[in-house]
Amino acid sequence: MLTATEHHGIDHRRPAGLDFAAAVFLLGTVVLHVVAMFPTYTHSLGSLVSQTDQATGYAVLAAGWALALIVGLTGPHRTPIAAALAVGLALTELGFRGTDLGQAFHDGTGTVSSGLWLMELAWVAGAVGAVLAVLAARSRHAPTGAPGGPVLATTGEAGPLDQESPFGPAPLGGSPPEESPAEGRLGEASVEESSDGEGSPVGESSIGESSVGEGSPVGESMVGESSVETEPSPTRAIAVAGPHDATAAVPAASDTSVLQMVVDQPHPTQMIPGWPEADHEDAHERWAWTILVLALAAVVAGMFLPPWDHETFVFQSGGRVISQNEGNAFRQPWEMIVGTVTVSVVILALSAVAVRLRNKAVGAAAVVGALIVMSSQLASAVALASAPTAADFGVTPAQVQQLGLSLTLKLTGWFTVEILATYALFAAVMVRATLRMAHANSPGTVPTTPERRSSSIPPGW
Repeated sequence: MLTATEHHGIDHRRPAGLDFAAAVFLLGTVVLHVVAMFPTYTHSLGSLVSQTDQATGYAVLAAGWALALIVGLTGPHRTPIAAALAVGLALTELGFRGTDLGQAFHDGTGTVSSGLWLMELAWVAGAVGAVLAVLAARSRHAPTGAPGGPVLATTGEAGPLDQESPFGPAPLGGSPPEESPAEGRLGEASVEESSDGEGSPVGESSIGESSVGEGSPVGESMVGESSVETEPSPTRAIAVAGPHDATAAVPAASDTSVLQMVVDQPHPTQMIPGWPEADHEDAHERWAWTILVLALAAVVAGMFLPPWDHETFVFQSGGRVISQNEGNAFRQPWEMIVGTVTVSVVILALSAVAVRLRNKAVGAAAVVGALIVMSSQLASAVALASAPTAADFGVTPAQVQQLGLSLTLKLTGWFTVEILATYALFAAVMVRATLRMAHANSPGTVPTTPERRSSSIPPGW
């Protein structure tokens, strides 16, 4: 009887060089985002910390990058989540960095100062960190035989598996099981059948006064006055393809017995280590989620373009009132329009790709990264409306006093729709990522329902 064991290499449990490099760059982008808020950003704006709305928005942005760093530091197994979060942040922030550069080229590079260039450098560091995090995640989940992959071995009479076997990359001595014509495939698993050489029928048990072998996994349970003799029973060695490939020895299938898996698991309903996460969504459910996420993402992307601010000027002397909306993406220089439109395109495209990913958690993290950048703009708009200044209306304090102006700034209905759609999109991707359907007889688990159990399965399984 073959018994499966799985040995994980040190590289699989500990952070690799790419993990450390990604953490360094992500830490660098957090620091640079904070530092860039203090020097003069542009000569007309001053420093970011001197403007309440700008300081609020960039603080949220820096917190988003810090979140990606913290998630990555909690353990190498969360590197894919951190990588997806960083990718969402980097791609969406690219549009805002393009908007700032577009304004600099339109007004002249002499109007910008060190704060803007430091912020651009912060984005570059974050983008590099995101790329390194993606590479680290891919290397950690490389196929068996790659550096850091698991080393598999089997013990038993058939001998351990050598390097040429499809079940493991490293030999421990002995010879591999002999191939037979019954070789086939089960999902992503490759099945190799071995026999005891005596031509005993598959799955057949000896009934009589024979006793159970001492090394039998069935133990000493008796069936009536007979016992199950497991030593000569043929078995199959299954190699499971996945990020942590594992092998298991199972009794060969027959007409009289079900396929039973003998694996060293603490609970029979747990998945085999490394078994790819089963996608429990059928086609209709998947398309329903896709349509919902894309619809919400389209609203978020579209509502970012109309004006969010409604300004009102009241001349106290004559009672004249002037109202106007500000923030229309298409009423600004074309260099800035390119950056603003890029933000909308990235949010829509990233959501479309993320919702189709098989790993729902990674897809959700990518969308959340984009929404954090969008949230920085929402927070900035709220801060601006709560405490507007004369500069926000394009006038000086002296003009306000001279003309007797009363200034009012309110948020438009476009902003209300935007903030509701952003929250709804966040809730949708998080709910989809956390939904798990429990299947008692899912692939890689031992059947638990009475009609699927076999008498040869020991009690307690």
